[in-house]
Amino acid sequence: VFYNTVQGLGVNLQARYSHILNNRQYYDLIPDIRYGLGNKIFTANVNGDFFYDPFHNARIFGGFGSDILDLNNVGTRSLYFNTLSTLLSEENYVKYYKSEYINGGFQREIANGVLWTTSLTYADRQQLFNTSYYSLFTKTPHFSSNNPLMPNAPETDRSVLFPENQALTFFTSFRIDFDQQYMTRPTGTVYLPSKYPEVTVSYRQGINDVLGSDVKYNFASINIA
Repeated sequence: VFYNTVQGLGVNLQARYSHILNNRQYYDLIPDIRYGLGNKIFTANVNGDFFYDPFHNARIFGGFGSDILDLNNVGTRSLYFNTLSTLLSEENYVKYYKSEYINGGFQREIANGVLWTTSLTYADRQQLFNTSYYSLFTKTPHFSSNNPLMPNAPETDRSVLFPENQALTFFTSFRIDFDQQYMTRPTGTVYLPSKYPEVTVSYRQGINDVLGSDVKYNFASINIA
């Protein structure tokens, strides 16, 4: 059970089904449903992973359905932290939008210490607005708009952040662990902690005019952790 200013009081139910095919292969299926009483939007999706080669950290993954997502794609606050901050201190940090999507991808270690991941996603994305303004300790609470580019707008603001759009997105990354040490067991590879930083080089492309996709951009990043 959760609360936010976009969906109001809501429920998010998730389950996980795991099936072991043999000592080296298994798959997970994760169905998820979500409903908010404030905006009366129901979403449902299922995502899955097939781990087929434990010696090379290899898996195939994908999913489809609809979901309510954080505009910050690395996530600012958890669903429950945002619930508490909204109800207790009138701080609705997370800004939401709706996505109907299908995606698929692949991951594999292509050399010792180099993990390659690639995916393709198609999504229809819709802007959402605040619908609920309740706080536990204030009769007339004040919240921020669901548009993060309008921080001083009233909570009922319905300014356009983005029009409904379709996006076909390609993603690929290489995670590099220097001097990676590991142990090999009959059931797979066990990786040991490295004393060196982990470097991830990523590239994302918005593919325009394919399947009605409206986006067109190239984005590259390097993350050191």
